Amino acid sequence: MDTTQEDRSPAINSVERDVRELLSASVHFTGRIKEFTFTHVDEVLIIEGIVPTYYLKQLLQELLGKLHYIQQIDNRVEVICCDGLSGDRTVGSHAQTTANAAKNSAKEVTE
Repeated sequence: MDTTQEDRSPAINSVERDVRELLSASVHFTGRIKEFTFTHVDEVLIIEGIVPTYYLKQLLQELLGKLHYIQQIDNRVEVICCDGLSGDRTVGSHAQTTANAAKNSAKEVTE
């Protein structure tokens, strides 16, 4: 019988419980906790889930970094905006649109 898994199980449940309690105390994550999964392996906390902004992704990491037994956080949380696009694509397309508008405006002025 492998007791390693049984011995680790309470610690894992304790970490997940602590993480969920910490997040439930934050107004930013009330109602969002179910959108995350947490895995604790060898003092590394792996976070997976979805948030609508990069601010919340960073805030999540900062809050969980306060747990003294977490030495490292592997933040795999994805940023998905309300329109379904990631922030990277939105920023990129906005920057491209702005650049194109500036280029077109410059052409109109010179013509």
